[in-house]
Amino acid sequence: MINNDDIIQELEQPIRKSFRPIDFNNFMGQKRIIKQLNLMMHASDKLQKNLDHLIFFGAPGLGKTTLAGLVANSIGSNLVYSQGQSLTKIGDVAAILSNLKENDILFVDEVHRLKPNVQEFFYTALEDFYLDIVIGKGPTAKSMRLDLQPFTFIGATTRLDKLTQPFRDRFGVIFKFEEYTKKEISKILKIHLKTFELEIKDDALDILISSTKSVPRIAINTLKRLHEYCLFHNISMILKSHILDCLSLLSIDETGLNQFDFKLLEVLSESRELRPIGVKTLSSLLGEEVDYIESICEPFLLKNGLIQKTSSGRIITTKGLKFLSDNKI
Repeated sequence: MINNDDIIQELEQPIRKSFRPIDFNNFMGQKRIIKQLNLMMHASDKLQKNLDHLIFFGAPGLGKTTLAGLVANSIGSNLVYSQGQSLTKIGDVAAILSNLKENDILFVDEVHRLKPNVQEFFYTALEDFYLDIVIGKGPTAKSMRLDLQPFTFIGATTRLDKLTQPFRDRFGVIFKFEEYTKKEISKILKIHLKTFELEIKDDALDILISSTKSVPRIAINTLKRLHEYCLFHNISMILKSHILDCLSLLSIDETGLNQFDFKLLEVLSESRELRPIGVKTLSSLLGEEVDYIESICEPFLLKNGLIQKTSSGRIITTKGLKFLSDNKI
């Protein structure tokens, strides 16, 4: 469990160090969500009650964790950070909830990894701020009520379908994080290029934007590597050739596909008669978790028509086969 001190301190560092916005005004994108959050925070302050429970739903790297930190910072609340896969025991959940102070925010990343029985344990805590703790086993077991301080639960997930309906119903709003536009990614890159005192040609910027999959986290991570490349080569004006060379070193092509993406396409292309391959089989062949394939890798490939999902599994499309033959990294 990580307290919010580390996260908030990082948010308060100069942008050059943290790459995180320090307030909502500096947060790029997700304007609809920010507008609604501001309304909710204002009402919460007026009514002198805790902010309603929230779910942040969307692809990885769109700013869910950052936005949770900004919410806590904005209303002056303590942010307690945890991850769904680490909350496996009822006792661990009870310990975290019982230590929350009034108006604290409990942020659980990958909340879809909570097991159904753990999700169920949260019901009374989310609705009425108390827990029913069972002590002992069998006929001698006793139930004890543990009152909690009013708090706000923010869960971040890439897999809303993995949350049970009763658990989802305990949340006031489910915010769907939208994909970033090329214009928004361009603004993010330009802000950070300026902090690095770097200039970039328009054609080079276009390739850099295309290589990010329209994901801010990827954009920033790629830019960090590009900055290192420029420092090494003593470059102040970034050209198209610099971008291509840097991406090549990172094993990323101009469309943003990396080695794992290409490997997945290759595995599908080698399937006998291009038969569908189930995601669990893909996971075994690629040596990667199913969740990573479904949440991080597949969406971009599906969106660009390189693969298809069927009831029997995944198949590579004609477009995917052509892309694979025309492109290498």
